[in-house]
Amino acid sequence: MCESRCLLLTQHPLGNLAFGNSYCKACGDRDPKACEGVTPFFDSNSCAEADELRNCIYAAYGNPFKKPKWQKHFAKEPWYKPNPAFDESMLSKVARQNVTELKKLGCTAVRAKANDGTPAHPLNERGGWSLREDLDGDGMPESIEAEKAQLRVGERTTETGLESWDYENGDIFIVDLDRSDKLREVAILRRGDDDYAETTFYRYADGKLWSLGAVENWVQPGELAGDGTVSETSGQCGVTLVVRYAIRKGELQEIERNETGKREPDCEESACPHVFVAQADGRFRYVGEILRDLVGSSARARQALPLAAADAHDGKIVVRISERESETTFLDDIYLSVGGVRVAPSACAAGPSPSPPAECVSDGLMRRLEYGDDLLLEFMVGRVPHRAEVTLWGTGYYVRR
Repeated sequence: MCESRCLLLTQHPLGNLAFGNSYCKACGDRDPKACEGVTPFFDSNSCAEADELRNCIYAAYGNPFKKPKWQKHFAKEPWYKPNPAFDESMLSKVARQNVTELKKLGCTAVRAKANDGTPAHPLNERGGWSLREDLDGDGMPESIEAEKAQLRVGERTTETGLESWDYENGDIFIVDLDRSDKLREVAILRRGDDDYAETTFYRYADGKLWSLGAVENWVQPGELAGDGTVSETSGQCGVTLVVRYAIRKGELQEIERNETGKREPDCEESACPHVFVAQADGRFRYVGEILRDLVGSSARARQALPLAAADAHDGKIVVRISERESETTFLDDIYLSVGGVRVAPSACAAGPSPSPPAECVSDGLMRRLEYGDDLLLEFMVGRVPHRAEVTLWGTGYYVRR
């Protein structure tokens, strides 16, 4: 275990390893300096190191990672065994505590570099956020409360899907998406594992509160143009993709997509398609990817993506599978496993038909998703027990364009 700090972080609190005697006790017989106050753990608020250590813990439990950066980084470790069925519930209590602490440290460093210098909004005594700002432009500030899975503005509420760690590691801002109107919006920033970040925008106007949508970025107020648009930037393998959204009919809609740069020939891209799950308010939450690294028809295989019992609303789980990269995905035999019971998409559960959807049966007839395509699937699951395991299964592969 002493050969890797990743493995040590699964069993020992970070603070004890960095400043206490845990490292000495665990590795003193192998490392003479272990009991002299010299440890491989940092004692500064370094964003890069905090993120590396956090992902180090995930790697110890087999996180296959979406980003080539981490795939390559941990592939060199003899103990690293990617597990497509990885889920955060696999982490030990100590490992989860270390992840939370490292997220705090990483987020603090990121916020310190925000171009407007705005500090993180402090948590209230209930572990949420409380603000008073004028959102609808009537000159009277509204009471804004974000707690548990809800955002409340005045007497209006909407679901956010936030959990306790989202408040500890995220942030909230008041932004002005469009300076030509009198409105201002609430922006909630969330971070996940593997450097995933998401900003969701909420609008309050005419006594109504709703989500405008989300972008896969850690958006800061100073980065907004103020012209009613929001940009989403991603990059891998030497190619940068910028997607611009504008507010249309009360929601963020894509208006422009630009790809720049030259693809690096030896770079392995993360897999697609992306998977989103509908929340109670109709907003879709990113949950991961499926068919990860299954490149080419010869790699065709079945793969799983863990979901959650809380993803069920009104007796159903709605999944959106989106092809967002320059590749073609071929999907077959898609279903949910809920507490060990197979649940087919509603379009498949109606029974045999002359032309069932291609994704219903593992028969070699594939559903094809090109760049920009979405596949919406509804699963009637009824009441799902709180502790039931929910997993999305799919068979297929993808081909780079």
